[in-house]
Order: sequence, then structure tokens, then C-alpha cells
Amino acid sequence: MHSEEDSTYSLSIECKDIILREYLLEDLDKIHELTWRPEIYEFLPGRNVEKEVRLDWLKNYEIPENNQFLRRVEEGVRVEDLRLKLGIVLKETGKFIKKFLANPTFGVHEYKYIILTNSNLKRGV
Repeated sequence: MHSEEDSTYSLSIECKDIILREYLLEDLDKIHELTWRPEIYEFLPGRNVEKEVRLDWLKNYEIPENNQFLRRVEEGVRVEDLRLKLGIVLKETGKFIKKFLANPTFGVHEYKYIILTNSNLKRGV
């Protein structure tokens, strides 16, 4: 049995050209850069914060929330209002290029997602 405090889960989904994986602390610079782009913070106000704040969020909220999400899935428990935040990485270069947010707010099989890219913002359900 895993406890939330001392366990780190790992999720990586390989596709043809990309890998979806959990956030890592080393993603800080790219996440910070993405959230400061005007086309991003227009839709996500309050996310373009100083790097120290972003680091705090990553270490103390986003990565732990991913662990909680995956623990609940592993145990077959509803994830409720938890969100799974993944990085999208180019397979060929290992470069972090996008953020992906899965939030099961509309039921068990429906996911609301936001993909933040270098040049655009796409939303979907």
C-alpha cells in the first residue's frame, strides 16, 4: 500500500512522436516560459507568476496532486476534483513542448482538457 507522503508514482504514455509524462522539477523553466506567453495567460489569468512561486506550486501542489490522482486510480477510488497534469515531450529531442491537464469534472469517462502550446491555446471536452 502506498502512502501519499512517501510515494512517487510514474506515468508515461508513449505515442508515435511524443511522450506524455508527469511533471518533473526540471520542467520548471519551460512551464514558466509557457505560462508567460500572452496567448496563454489571456485564458489562464494568475498563472503567469514569478519563477519562485511556480517552483513552489510545482513542488508542493502539482506534483503531489499528480501522485494523489494516480494513487486513487491504482486503488480504484474516484479521483473527485483532482487533476492530472502532464508534460508533452518530443520523443526525438526530449524537449518539453506543451502542458496537458486532465480534469474529470463531467463524469467518469469525460475529460476536460487544456493543451498549452508554444503558439496557441486549444480547449476541448
